[in-house]
Parts: sequence; structure tokens; C-alpha cells
Amino acid sequence: MTQYDAVSASFLLPSLEERDLAYVNDAHASIRSFLNDYPNSEHAPQLAYMQSVVTGLLARHELYVARFYLERGNFAPAVARIEYCLHTYADSGLEPEGMVLLGEVYLKQKERLKARTVLELVLVRYPTSPFSVPAKHFLERIAATEKPG
Repeated sequence: MTQYDAVSASFLLPSLEERDLAYVNDAHASIRSFLNDYPNSEHAPQLAYMQSVVTGLLARHELYVARFYLERGNFAPAVARIEYCLHTYADSGLEPEGMVLLGEVYLKQKERLKARTVLELVLVRYPTSPFSVPAKHFLERIAATEKPG
């Protein structure tokens, strides 16, 4: 719980995405370990909540770094960060955002088939997500470039 408390966001510090998150990684590992060892603990519900918070922070950081690479045209590291985020933090709640970002990177790489596949998956898995809107827009752009004429 002490490690979790160290994860506070202060308006005097840079945003959490821009900070070194070693302490968040430590909290994530410690909470996960405790929950695995003591799943029936009276503290399990509170720790599960804490775990979801730190998982979200770590996922958000990965997407922040992916955007950093994308803005500089470094597509391979952007894809690697997004894929790592989607695999490692699969329960973060940020999956639709990560998938749309991955689709955007694929579009910039001119890999329309990969982009279409991941963006369509967003619409299937997360149809009510706000990220379904940009997914639809990207799919419309893909369709427009594929029309003959």
C-alpha cells in the first residue's frame, strides 16, 4: 500500500506519462504477487482496485512513448510499444485506444491491410468505446484510397 501511495499525481510534477515509473512497476509487481499469494485476503478487493490503477498508469505510459515515436516517424518502436502495452497490460481498459493508435501507425507505414484488420477489430470488440469513432474514420480513409477511379 505504501508503494501504491507513492503513485500520487501532483500538479507540481510532470504528468505521470512523462515520469520514470519504476516505483509504479514495483507497486504493480508487489500487488500482483500479494494477490497471487493471498487471493482470499480481506484486502484483496482494495488491492485489486490498486492493481487496476497502476496497470492503467503503466499502459498509459507505453502509449505515451508510442506517440512520441510516432510523432518522430519512428514506426517500428511505436508498434513495439503499442504491442507490448496490449499484451502486457491487456486488462488496462486502454485496449481500444492502443488498437486505434496501432491502426494509425500502420496507416502511416502504408500497411492498409494491417490497419484495416486492427481497426475493424476495435469495432467488433469495443463497439461502444469512444475510440470506435476514430476507428471508423480511419476505415473510411482506407476505403476511400482503395476505390478505383
